Amino acid sequence: MTKYKLLLSLGLICGAVTLATSADAGQHARRSHAPAPAVVAPVQKPQINATYRLYAGGLSVVDVNVNYNLQSASYNVFATASTRGMWATLVPWRNVIKSYGTIAADGRLQPEGARYDDVWREKARTQEFTFKPDGHVDVVATPAHKRDGRIEATPEQRRGAIDPLSAVISVITHGAEQGCQGKIPAYDGRRVYNLVLNNKGAEELRSNRYSMFAGSATRCEVTFEPVAGFPPAGSKSPGFWSAKDNSDKKNPLIIWLAKPAPDLPELPVRIQSSVELGTLIAHIQAVEQVAVP
Repeated sequence: MTKYKLLLSLGLICGAVTLATSADAGQHARRSHAPAPAVVAPVQKPQINATYRLYAGGLSVVDVNVNYNLQSASYNVFATASTRGMWATLVPWRNVIKSYGTIAADGRLQPEGARYDDVWREKARTQEFTFKPDGHVDVVATPAHKRDGRIEATPEQRRGAIDPLSAVISVITHGAEQGCQGKIPAYDGRRVYNLVLNNKGAEELRSNRYSMFAGSATRCEVTFEPVAGFPPAGSKSPGFWSAKDNSDKKNPLIIWLAKPAPDLPELPVRIQSSVELGTLIAHIQAVEQVAVP
């Protein structure tokens, strides 16, 4: 089954869903001789709940639910995913991701922490990330990863990288037009790689029975540049995802971004990736705004 690819797709879905409402990040203070105004608590933006379904080779295999709380100066994202239907019996898998941090006035993200909980065939693993202000990243995996011949990424190679979920949030906080360009260094607990982003412009998505969305969407293509922490060349990667899946520019991971409704920000409405065993496609199923408690 497609364990690592599913994890990656989940991270990208969650990240892309946590987005564009950060454009109004803080105002600069101006000097004035007038009396200082009363301090008013910032208005809390509503959270957004989004539901996706992931298809592999046309078969419905995974349900994904995402909740994000994105304020002017902070973000906090929570997502769950699990195999569904007969796949829940054949290949039981559950995943929970939480990522949080601050947003600077210019839209730059500074992750503070993240936690990735993964249960694969009833074998659980937790990875907890701590991001330091100087760019260093600490990760604690429970249980610890087994040695498999790879050269682990060094602290210096990890420095400045952010978790995959925060990486995509960083793209989207700048909007689909400006955010889908350049490179972002990411670290998933073992591997360091660059997300290389390329804006391919608007594309019309036709109506189908899998998605609630049809219309114009920005096509953002993502390829991966391996940096460190990958298995030795020629070895079989565990699970489904390997560096070669989306390292070729001819086979990028594709995210389509659009507003599912007029009163909503740009969200990922479709994500697609071709791998050795077929094609993975995630479609948006439903989305709603929820007042912050």
